[in-house]
Amino acid sequence: MIEFTESFYGRENPELKRTILPGELPGIANRCLAAYRRLLREGKFIQPTSGLVLLGKVRAAATPYAAFMDTYWEPDPKGDGTLIGVFEQTFREWAIQNEAFGIADTSTSNLIQEINKVPEWGWLVSYRPAKNDQGKNEPRRYRVKLKRGASFPDPVKQWILEWEKAHPGQQA
Repeated sequence: MIEFTESFYGRENPELKRTILPGELPGIANRCLAAYRRLLREGKFIQPTSGLVLLGKVRAAATPYAAFMDTYWEPDPKGDGTLIGVFEQTFREWAIQNEAFGIADTSTSNLIQEINKVPEWGWLVSYRPAKNDQGKNEPRRYRVKLKRGASFPDPVKQWILEWEKAHPGQQA
């Protein structure tokens, strides 16, 4: 995916095909052939680094739930997972930051249903850890953890601090 940052809207050149294109066609053909040879050699298309931001924008527009998961989460099948409240708060902040206002207030059940529609996240369900030392039920969690290099938005960090203060000895 390549982002074109200059628009010619309103200043189109209707003579382009006749005047400029004939001189450019050999160079265009050579680039296409070189890319085709590279595809045959590598066996796959290579996404240029310059197009990753655009790819993220397109994915966020087309499948916002997949983009959310790609931004923050990775599977945590054997770890403690993430408190559902942290997960939800992170989603709401992500939706607001990405101007996806129409989905920012998605309910808990709808959120996980939408995420389950993303092929690589179809397995995600909540679970309740074993009872704590005092015999009390622990809050429900998802088996995901914050992706390496990602960090929670500031309002989520504040939510976590407040939750942990209200639940001494428990980690969000």
